Amino acid sequence: METVSGGGHNTSSPASQTQKRKILLIDNDQDRQARSAILKQHGFRVYPALAIEQARSRCRPGAFQLIIMNADQNPDMALELCEQIRQSDPKQHLLVMTVREPHPGFRDFVVSSAPERLLERVESLLGASSGANPEPLAA
Repeated sequence: METVSGGGHNTSSPASQTQKRKILLIDNDQDRQARSAILKQHGFRVYPALAIEQARSRCRPGAFQLIIMNADQNPDMALELCEQIRQSDPKQHLLVMTVREPHPGFRDFVVSSAPERLLERVESLLGASSGANPEPLAA
């Protein structure tokens, strides 16, 4: 997934900081709660969606700083949702989790099931101030 900086707005108001820390986590894996907990421990507001179908209605432009999805259950639907999000909001940060070889259409992904690896990737994506596309991490 392309990573694009948040438009250069560096506001330090509490409301904008809260908005910048919102993550939609699309995941029905057994490790979902551990992933969510580690993100919350690091100051992120995590909004879970157990299925891609449930997430579709929540993926509005600007609603989340980052959308994370587990593509292992249904890679074709995950790719379709990624493309839909890219079309409606090209600046949206997207991160795909997989324990398998990722589909070539996923531009930003983490190959791991470990919550710690996910946190590393999230911090890399959201901490970057440039529009550079970070290299995928492999566990």
